[in-house]
Amino acid sequence: IRAIGLETIFVTPKVLEEDNADPFAPVAVAQPLTPALVAEIKALPGVADVSPTIQLPRAMDIRLQFGDETTAISLITDLGRDAFEPDPDPIAGRILQPGETTGVVLSETTVERLGQTPQDVVDQPATLIIKTPRGEQTEISTTIVGVSSFEGRSTFIGNDERAAIKAWWYNQPNFLEEEGYDTLLVQAASIESVASVSAALEARQLETQTLQEVLNLAARIFAVLQTLLASVGILALFVASLGVVNTMIMAIYERTREIGVLKATGAAPGDIRLLFMVEAAMMGFIGGVTGVLFGTLLGKLVDWIAHRYLEAEQITGIGTLSIVPLWLALGALAFGTLVGLLAGLYPAARAASLDPVQALRYD
Repeated sequence: IRAIGLETIFVTPKVLEEDNADPFAPVAVAQPLTPALVAEIKALPGVADVSPTIQLPRAMDIRLQFGDETTAISLITDLGRDAFEPDPDPIAGRILQPGETTGVVLSETTVERLGQTPQDVVDQPATLIIKTPRGEQTEISTTIVGVSSFEGRSTFIGNDERAAIKAWWYNQPNFLEEEGYDTLLVQAASIESVASVSAALEARQLETQTLQEVLNLAARIFAVLQTLLASVGILALFVASLGVVNTMIMAIYERTREIGVLKATGAAPGDIRLLFMVEAAMMGFIGGVTGVLFGTLLGKLVDWIAHRYLEAEQITGIGTLSIVPLWLALGALAFGTLVGLLAGLYPAARAASLDPVQALRYD
């Protein structure tokens, strides 16, 4: 998220009601993201930058020709704008920066398929060959501006090349002026101006989404999960309390004669009550110790499994996921003791109220 920032606003055209009678009809939008609209958005107060994006059809067969060699390539939609992926590292040349609209960035694998080295292809002309499923094809001239650490045949091309490809594909020379870009990344000048910029964009019949909205949605989801987990915890606590009460009542039945002897030898009801409350509190304390130990060990196991999975997915830099601070462990012990103490109030009061004569006769 830090890679993009909370100042970023994702903008897409507002889709009008679709024609259910014709599923193959073109999608109608209220306001296409034309270059004129992009210029208008750039002039809005609080807008620092606007980066348009053009997505190409998936059925497109694209190859890159360099000299006498030709190889298939796989296009990347966004370059260095994914909040959850590290920015690509340039091996030679440079990466297209925001505002640059012309050029091609190749992967090292693609350069090897062309029989070249990264340094030999930088700032050299190349040709994009686009072919339709029907066999029609066109060629678009471009320039290789850099080689990056992309995976496989991944390649990034600028918006100028994308616009030319899309105009040919749909046979619309003025494609951008008529259909517009697919999405916009609007960079607000500050976090405080995000709300006003979003309102101005929505007033132009555009759909907006900010990272803050995504974070708020995630926070609401986690709040629901925490509520569910808290409900399970309260239910488990209630069952545990019933277990303590049941155990103490059974102890009273088994030690009725002992209680009678204690009372007959001068023990006051308060002494009997204190005895059973201390036993109940000890049960809660021992349960707290056991819970802290098993919880810590289980957390370490989950942490180990999660790190192995994240490493397999090539996600690094993740710290410890399960931490049991000292204050939490001590709090758990104190809370377990308190629960045991509260659960032992009724059994202790019942034990203190026993008639010593009847208790001595109990068999």
